[in-house]
This record gives sequence, structure tokens and C-alpha cells, in this order.
Amino acid sequence: MRPKEFTAGRKWKSTVSGAEITASLAAVIGQSLQKRGLTEHDSDDIALEVMQEVRRTYGGQNLYFPLEQGQSISERDAEIYQRYTKGELSVQEIALEYSISLQWAYHIIRTVRVKQQQEQEEEKQAQREKERTRWKRENWGSE
Repeated sequence: MRPKEFTAGRKWKSTVSGAEITASLAAVIGQSLQKRGLTEHDSDDIALEVMQEVRRTYGGQNLYFPLEQGQSISERDAEIYQRYTKGELSVQEIALEYSISLQWAYHIIRTVRVKQQQEQEEEKQAQREKERTRWKRENWGSE
């Protein structure tokens, strides 16, 4: 739940600054406290205190908040790669639709591509070995 002032005029969710995230989290905390009966002033004060403590404790670190996944990660990654290679979605559109960062979208595409290339190479190698065995049997067995 991002306050409207942080989504207005922003095309890509993945281009959010740390200050915007901090302000958004403070707003969410404040709203939650107000729902529980605190005054707006008290809830805002507590939310700001919480965010100051979070900033002191975790400042300078990269934080990751995993999403609840309805489908398995590998299925999602395969779907992302397929849609990307078909030209259905750009990397930016993938990041937006799947609620992931641009960097993670690129990582998924690269990882799935490498995995598929490895699988294809393994299949080719198995086929070569099968043909080699057949050739040996046909050519060496007849002498």
C-alpha cells in the first residue's frame, strides 16, 4: 500500500528511491496505528520513530522483501523468459508486471537462458553418444 503521492507520475515501480521507500513505510505504519485508535499526531510520531530506528539499524544495507508467490519460482521464471523472448514484454514491463526490480528481471532472463542452453547441450551430447554407440555396434560388430 503505497501512498498516492509516491505513485503519481511514476511509470516503473522499480525506480523508487530509498527516501521514498522510507516515507512510504512511515505512512503505512502511521495509517495502521490510526486504524487501531491512535490519534494522527501520535501515530505519525511513532511511525517516524520506528523509521529512524530502522534507518539506524539497517542503514546502508540492501533489504529484500519477498512476495508471497502463487506459483513456483521456476514456473514464473520460465514464463518471464518465454514472454521476453517472444517480444510480449520488455524488461521494464516484466519488472512492473511481476513486481520485481529491473536487475532481478535481467538476472532471471540470463539464468533461464543459460539453463536452457545447458539442457540443449546435454541433449546434444546424449544424442552424439547414442549415435557413437550405434556406429560402433554397426561398424565394429560386422568385422
